[in-house]
Amino acid sequence: METGAPQSWALRVLKKDAVPFWVRVDATTAQGADGASVWRAVVSDITESKRAERAVKTTNAELQEFAYALAHDLQEPLRMVVNFSQLLAEEYAGKLGEHADRYFAYSVEGALRIEALQQGLLNYLEATERDSHRLSPVDCNRVLSQALSCLQTVMQQTGATVTSDPLPTAVANEAMLMHLFQNLIGNSIKYKGEAAPQFMSPLRELQKVGCSR
Repeated sequence: METGAPQSWALRVLKKDAVPFWVRVDATTAQGADGASVWRAVVSDITESKRAERAVKTTNAELQEFAYALAHDLQEPLRMVVNFSQLLAEEYAGKLGEHADRYFAYSVEGALRIEALQQGLLNYLEATERDSHRLSPVDCNRVLSQALSCLQTVMQQTGATVTSDPLPTAVANEAMLMHLFQNLIGNSIKYKGEAAPQFMSPLRELQKVGCSR
């Protein structure tokens, strides 16, 4: 009434039978026949649009989780494609003719491009996932098993072995926790010495430095 500016807001209200529903109130001021200011409001039932909005949010969250899982699981297969494409290009360079060398180069370039796109998508999804703060109880044994499954190829190539004591249940983001396990073990394999790498349970390592659950 003081500013005369239109206003709009959403309210969750109760019907006479105590069933909640949503309304939007659009309020304006006008001048009555007697010249006095009059406040007018239009009340609209927006319950269905609110339900649709919640459904869209739920669907978007599910799609984001699926995209993250897909991008994460593609890491190891893509790494294999890149590595073997590069090995083939190096081993048969100049042996199968000019056309073959060009085809190998195209294969390596394409594989590297796909790997870069996949990593960019994964980085984006990780950033948005961190902002969502969705935490829940996670079985660390299952997450470790999934991480080792993703690293199975590189472990076989290097002869790496991983032993594990029973791990606790942690309140965490499952996808991020698996990414942590995979990065820790994967980087350890990548920067290994000449001997086949052997890894102890993450819980043992934490206990060594005095960390609790």
